[in-house]
Amino acid sequence: MSTTATPQLRERLATDISRIMVLRLFGVRAAGSRNLWNRKAGVLFISVSYAPPIVVAVSQIRNPAVLFQGDFFLWLTYYSTVNLVVVLCQWSGCRVLYYSIASVDEILTARGRRRFHEWIDRGTAPSRQLRYMAGGATVSVAAVYALSKAHLLTDQKLLMAAAFAAVAMTGAAGANCLYWILRAAKLSRVITATGCLSLWWVAPASTPGMENLARWYRLVTAWSAIGLTVSFAPVIYLSRHAPENKLLSAVKWTFAVALMSALILLVLYSHWRLSLAVTERRIATLRRLNHAMPQRPPVRPQEFDDEVQRIHGLFKDVSSGPLGMVNSQTLASMVLALLTGTVPLVVTLLVR
Repeated sequence: MSTTATPQLRERLATDISRIMVLRLFGVRAAGSRNLWNRKAGVLFISVSYAPPIVVAVSQIRNPAVLFQGDFFLWLTYYSTVNLVVVLCQWSGCRVLYYSIASVDEILTARGRRRFHEWIDRGTAPSRQLRYMAGGATVSVAAVYALSKAHLLTDQKLLMAAAFAAVAMTGAAGANCLYWILRAAKLSRVITATGCLSLWWVAPASTPGMENLARWYRLVTAWSAIGLTVSFAPVIYLSRHAPENKLLSAVKWTFAVALMSALILLVLYSHWRLSLAVTERRIATLRRLNHAMPQRPPVRPQEFDDEVQRIHGLFKDVSSGPLGMVNSQTLASMVLALLTGTVPLVVTLLVR
């Protein structure tokens, strides 16, 4: 397999990680084949994240008569902390892919590697990421605006501005996560296209690259399920305080359907695509072995000659192998994702 036209994926992964927008804003930079943390950028990210609750705390200390409704300060702190959780989730997912990428690179053909490079280049384009982040910030601000019209949060414009800033930043970070969930699902289609994979013929499901890729999808699914539960907490809170607000209801349903659809797409579609590639390779091998078998079976198995017995043994080994990439761990992650994905829809029906 020639790699002159397309370099190995491991050689560029550190640079690509630093191009993921949230990680870049946090200060992740590329240094050759390694990633470093720019402390100034990281401190600035943390400072901007926690600026809204700090503004509220200072205002409360200087003027105890400031009007608040609900746990205003705690919710702003929650939004600020979610930003750091997003960074942790994205960094964890990238590092697991980093450790798996060498084996994934080995199972790709020249065409598959080229398509993988194209997937990375398009995904890390700033314009694509920023569009999602702008949309996430807009939806988040719209939700707070709808709540403020139905339920007064504070009578101070500065503090309302802090609230808008907090949810806008968290909404943008969450939208970047949603963007990469969708991109991860698309990757399974990109690399399982015809002529992109070269799997072991005797046990395609046991090819190290496929096993590592399936393990990475399970990790991303678990992180996404946890993130879905955490991110929906504000929607539950908002629904309790403004159940009849139409704008808030629209935001709530959009948020719930988008997250659940992305999660189901990731866990079901990605494993289906990997399993489809395994099945195609397995069927191709069985057909070749079948053509090498006698057209008519002997009356007694003892009449097989040594060559036919060897082919028959290989046929049995291949046909008894796994049909795809779905195993007990995959099923567990699917159940977790589906159960977690139903939470938003149940809440939207019960909390009205």
